[in-house]
Amino acid sequence: MIWQCKLCSTSVSSRPQLFKHYRLSTATFPELAPFHASIMISLNALRTHLSRTHTAQLSSSAEQSRETALFKCPLCTFQQPFSESVFCHLRRHLKNHETVACPYRDCNYSTNVYSSFNSHKSRAHQASLTSDFQSAIVSEDPQNLQASISEVTGDLDEECPGQSTEVGDDDQCDTVNLRNQLKMNVSSLFLKMQAILHVSNTATQEIVDHLNQIFSLSQPLIKEAVSDILQRNGHNIAEPTLDEVVSAVIDSNILFTATSKGAELSSYKRRKTFIEHNYPCVMPVEYQLEQPGHTVMYVPILQMIQELFRNTDILNKITEPNTEPGQYVSCSDGSHFLENELLSTGDLILPLQLYIDDLEIANPLGTSRKIHKLCAVYWVLANVSPKYRSALHAIQLAILVKVTDLRKYGYAAVLAPLLHDVRILEEDGVFIERVGQNVKGTIFCVSADNLAAHGLSGFVESFKAGYLCRFCMATREEFQATEPKTEASRVDSVLVSALPEVAQAHIRRQTTSDIIYHTSNVTIDGTNYVCGMFVSVGASGGLSTFCKIEQIYLVNHSVSFLCSDYDSWYVEHIRSYELLATRTSLSIHLQSDLNDTVPLSAYKIGGSLLLTPKRFLQVKQN
Repeated sequence: MIWQCKLCSTSVSSRPQLFKHYRLSTATFPELAPFHASIMISLNALRTHLSRTHTAQLSSSAEQSRETALFKCPLCTFQQPFSESVFCHLRRHLKNHETVACPYRDCNYSTNVYSSFNSHKSRAHQASLTSDFQSAIVSEDPQNLQASISEVTGDLDEECPGQSTEVGDDDQCDTVNLRNQLKMNVSSLFLKMQAILHVSNTATQEIVDHLNQIFSLSQPLIKEAVSDILQRNGHNIAEPTLDEVVSAVIDSNILFTATSKGAELSSYKRRKTFIEHNYPCVMPVEYQLEQPGHTVMYVPILQMIQELFRNTDILNKITEPNTEPGQYVSCSDGSHFLENELLSTGDLILPLQLYIDDLEIANPLGTSRKIHKLCAVYWVLANVSPKYRSALHAIQLAILVKVTDLRKYGYAAVLAPLLHDVRILEEDGVFIERVGQNVKGTIFCVSADNLAAHGLSGFVESFKAGYLCRFCMATREEFQATEPKTEASRVDSVLVSALPEVAQAHIRRQTTSDIIYHTSNVTIDGTNYVCGMFVSVGASGGLSTFCKIEQIYLVNHSVSFLCSDYDSWYVEHIRSYELLATRTSLSIHLQSDLNDTVPLSAYKIGGSLLLTPKRFLQVKQN
């Protein structure tokens, strides 16, 4: 049986060999069980995870049936125990533009287009039971190929017994390739110390020098140990030969030979050169602004996208279904995504989410305040599931610039390299080797705090500036001196007698006219109210209550809201209110009755109607 690495294209014939590949090449251990995706940092962590999480699942599966389904690829000789990962194998054929028939029973669909296959599966086939597949592709395996927990842990012990890292006689490997791979592991350790553990270059070099000194001073101990072993076994060798053996043992220590004086990893500069030549690095490009000495550092996003998709796991996370009917699960469920001509095509698209923020690299309270302040622009793939997208290693840096240069030359000059690549991504796309075609994308949204959002949009960043409004050029003095205005969209007349009783009683106290006006959209003092929005009115149990605007009446230059009342419960862990409509309760309110003049929009999650206040609500007792 063929075992496939989840992180690259390597295939091996046994599970112990797969564990060895993970240990040598990737230093991480993806879970082999098909229940969910997990990546462990060590074999012991994988063993612990299996015993804690999946013992009951695999035990119940073994009790139900000792026979398991076996997947057989119709296009090649590949076969493995059935799981969701079989689609990863079929997608590899699609990447080579081979025609793949749908494996589900009673389905005649076939295609050689990667994105079309994914769209068909997500639309037509949600279930993944073995009975839903064609018998020629998924069949019962009489040899019971599915591994139990004991079998998996047994293979773990076979590959990694305790802390041993020996290579058995029956599993000899090319020593040259092994030496090169171990050298890559050493360089990966130094890279992790610098990028993740934040060990300084000076401290790293100090560690390297001390380790080399320890290895050099330990040669007499190695010589004594080798000599004792040879004498116990009846071998006496000459002193020059013994020195040669000791020298060979020392040279077999990859950490010593790779970091000794003049070696590839002996100094910071050499380590940097080695990493640049042997790792998929995308080096930042320095762009000069109008004057010398004023630059912006840009990491090309097109090259970064190509390097990201060299990891097979990224492509699988993007193409896996991530939607649920009636719920907002991902960015593809929103109206902005569905109405965008590029994003809503159904093909493989790369929506980018940008984030802009300023940061201080010096003490912000000392004499260096604002001198070394930087503005950073980050990006992430928006169609990756949030549980993966929120990880720090999934967030990529695009631009780094001094805030003083940003304010002097503006966002247009600083973002020019990024926008140039985004235009190429929109018009021509970027070639993804594993897909075998150009994939297009665009900027889906930009996230920022208030100051960065004001600066990017061209507004004054200071909250004490003379121009306060985001929608007009009114000054602070004009706000104080100008009388507030009420503006309405389309206005229609309506008979008072045709209104609900609560509205009739309220209107009769304001006018004797039999006809009034109503609208669906009104702006009061710059605040827009639309039918269907929620407002906070009154209190219950010390908490604000809410009602939904059903109709808006204009009576004697005043605005009244006819609302349907809702019961509300405060959900503390998400800091939102859960709403439940009362069947017949209607009420009418003026703007002065509201706890807060800012209207709110409710949203549904899992069948519950939720509402999140934008700011603190000072309740008014009616």
